[in-house]
Amino acid sequence: MEKDFHPLIEIEQNRRILARHIGVDALGCFIVAYLGIKNGYICKAFYETALQGKNSLPAAAFDQRMFTYHPAAQQIALVFTMYQVKNTYDTIVFNDGPEFIFHHCLALVASWAGMYPGVGHEYVIFFFGMSEISTAILCLLANFDDEHGVVGLGDAFPVTKVAVGAVFVVFFILCRVIMWPYFSYHFVRDSMNAIQSKTKMSEERKVWLRILMTALSGLSVLQVLWLGQIFIIGKEEISKIL
Repeated sequence: MEKDFHPLIEIEQNRRILARHIGVDALGCFIVAYLGIKNGYICKAFYETALQGKNSLPAAAFDQRMFTYHPAAQQIALVFTMYQVKNTYDTIVFNDGPEFIFHHCLALVASWAGMYPGVGHEYVIFFFGMSEISTAILCLLANFDDEHGVVGLGDAFPVTKVAVGAVFVVFFILCRVIMWPYFSYHFVRDSMNAIQSKTKMSEERKVWLRILMTALSGLSVLQVLWLGQIFIIGKEEISKIL
């Protein structure tokens, strides 16, 4: 195994790719994911409504979820924004593709709005925090991809590649397929209620609320497309094993 791996890391471009995916992408995502999980109690009402059947998310209380300031959410949005700036730069340098640039730009707009003027801090905990655990694992998995990672790394470590891929699928389904639509529904509902309320706070943020709903739609579409790619790639990898 080491005999196969050493020639790979002797290539400078491969070392740059590994440094990017592990030292920047995975690390950045793990940091915001940790901060999100650590402050997950802020989203207690969402868990109670989904798991216990309580009415802890009344529509009339939209202003509490949309306009209450949480220092932890501000911190997460700041770290996430810094990471996305670096990530966007790397995406251009490594020529990942226009869809990734589009994704990063949408994420940057959303995280900036979370900080200033300050919108949906309860949602920041999930969208820019907890959900990024699946992205962190994806960044590790990207190292084994011949297109965006190190060519031949997957062949050198086939078991590790499959193991990381399996963990990613589990967390992707949990965070992006189950939890993402749930939080998205409530965010859109609260945003619409805020716009219709015409309160001073809502009027000051009305444009940003519309921008955020648009950004959320774009990010959600991308995730559906990537989910399809995951199934296709997964099927190919399973066929190789069998």
